[in-house]
Amino acid sequence: MCAATARLREMRPVLGPTRGSPRRVAVALALLTGLAASLPGCAATSAASAPAAVSIASNPEPLTQPRGVHRELRMLDVTLGNGGRVRLEAALTRPEGQGPFPLILFSHGSPRGSDDEARAMAPTRHTAQAVAFARAGYAVVDVMRRGYGRSEGTRFHAGPCDARDYLRAGRADADDLLGTLRALGSEPSIDGARVVLAGVSAGGFASISAAAALGSGAGMIRGVLSFAGGRGSNAPDSVCQPDRLVAAFGSYGATLRVPSLWMYAPNDHYFGPALSRAFADAYRAGGAPLELVTVPPFGEDGHLFFSDGPLDVWWPEVAAFLERVGLPGGPLPASSDHPPLPPPAALRPKGLIGFETYRASDGYEKAFAVGQRGAWGSAVGKRSRAEAVAAAVDNCRKHGDGCVAYAVGDTVVGPG
Repeated sequence: MCAATARLREMRPVLGPTRGSPRRVAVALALLTGLAASLPGCAATSAASAPAAVSIASNPEPLTQPRGVHRELRMLDVTLGNGGRVRLEAALTRPEGQGPFPLILFSHGSPRGSDDEARAMAPTRHTAQAVAFARAGYAVVDVMRRGYGRSEGTRFHAGPCDARDYLRAGRADADDLLGTLRALGSEPSIDGARVVLAGVSAGGFASISAAAALGSGAGMIRGVLSFAGGRGSNAPDSVCQPDRLVAAFGSYGATLRVPSLWMYAPNDHYFGPALSRAFADAYRAGGAPLELVTVPPFGEDGHLFFSDGPLDVWWPEVAAFLERVGLPGGPLPASSDHPPLPPPAALRPKGLIGFETYRASDGYEKAFAVGQRGAWGSAVGKRSRAEAVAAAVDNCRKHGDGCVAYAVGDTVVGPG
């Protein structure tokens, strides 16, 4: 048990370990392909005809390659349950070597704002987290659902605030995730018989929905990780039709028998403690195995504890859960060593804190900008260093004039 967390746990039996033999992988993928057709409006597709994952050079510069880790951007040619095809943007992070490695299929959150904000998102947003999993022995695929980032298609909305259909939204998200799993079936570095569905915020809800869509045939799904999972928050401490959201979790719990770990912070202003407990109670009422963990408060909004907080806040609980379902766990893998970059001379105390956070970040495609009278801005987890520079300068300009890049990655490039 992690001493830093307050646990609300109810354990049920979990799956034992299995081996990822080629035959088992083939069986798992066949099950996945057939069961995807159970989604409303879906047509079956054969495992033999499932499209391969196609690498496309989305940027003129390659991603940074940390020690012992391989990273690349992908466009996945995905076949949906109804037979339609769509290309989804993704980032693949895995250990060096051939594998095959167990898979963490990660699903992102959803902004409260416009579709333009969704389009501005990148699959490298959670690079530090993906690198940690890779160093523990996992291949991590962070996929952008339809309408997010550079993925094709239209972002799916759950309906107006007074008429939410959370189950319908969950089915659409599940279709993207299950299609992604089928597209990854030809990836030699991935063990299709050992899969963990993981996600943050709306991505946590999507991962739970995808596992539920497979029902009793989810043999390749070894567990579900949901970080601050939910959907429908339209303002701080406000959720559209929360009773319908609770009922959706109850519907999933009546179907799922895959072990799940959910984590929330007590100062989450999307899904507060009372609501997250209601999610868990409804989910468990159907017999679904669940561990619910409360992490310490984080920042001004604990909803960001996974995305922006220290890795050691959540890693011990996650590693222990993964070991219980027969997958690699262990202590938090060592982070990359970042050089002690000198801070810009003009920074004030808050800026110095921001610079130290930047320096220590494993976002890799990152930049720090400075301007006049102590103005500063940073950007981490972008698709490229050039994209990071543009975002950092733009963030700096919100607070002052004369903004230029000071550091790109781990290198000082400008005056400060």
